[in-house]
Amino acid sequence: MASSPTRRVGWTLLGLLASSACGGPQIRSFSITPRVVCEGERAVLHWDAEGALAITMEIEPEAHDPDCPAVGRDTVALTLVASKGSEELNRKMEMVQLHGQSAEPVVIQTNAMEGGQVIARGEKNVTVWGNRVEVAAVAACGHRSLTVEHSGRTASLGAEGASSDALSGTALSGPWELRSPLTPKEQAEPSLRPNALKLLATLRCRQEKP
Repeated sequence: MASSPTRRVGWTLLGLLASSACGGPQIRSFSITPRVVCEGERAVLHWDAEGALAITMEIEPEAHDPDCPAVGRDTVALTLVASKGSEELNRKMEMVQLHGQSAEPVVIQTNAMEGGQVIARGEKNVTVWGNRVEVAAVAACGHRSLTVEHSGRTASLGAEGASSDALSGTALSGPWELRSPLTPKEQAEPSLRPNALKLLATLRCRQEKP
């Protein structure tokens, strides 16, 4: 099995391309470390594969929510392709590249009601975000006041969108609970109740301990 020298791919991606003339194509594993790349960092690709190998990279379009926009980041889809003759296999992974000041929406579907409040409980993707990125501040989106519980802390967010540092230092990933009071009209007409509650989290990268 031969390999090429390590090289930069795209912004900060490193990997080794290898090929094998024995048997059909195989992709036994394909991973990216870390999945979230902070400004000035590099991500390393690891794989165990056989065949004629290639990597494609594409920036994925972001869903645009004018009330709660993600800023300062790109979601990059990387696909490892292994081929031999007419046979081809591929494996896809995603990574997030952060640029300077970044903000990420936390959007959770409403799934309960209690005491005149609508409640949304759910998780921000642990697989992607892990513990590398932490919250610096949070602000309510959608012109609704929120009470937020996350990582054992509580934040009260006004409908005007003012930011709060009550959750500063907590991981972005993991369970979130968002509550918002219903107006009298929303209580009377279920069709007017929000399908999701959302906030915007300003992010910062956690410093690696020596």
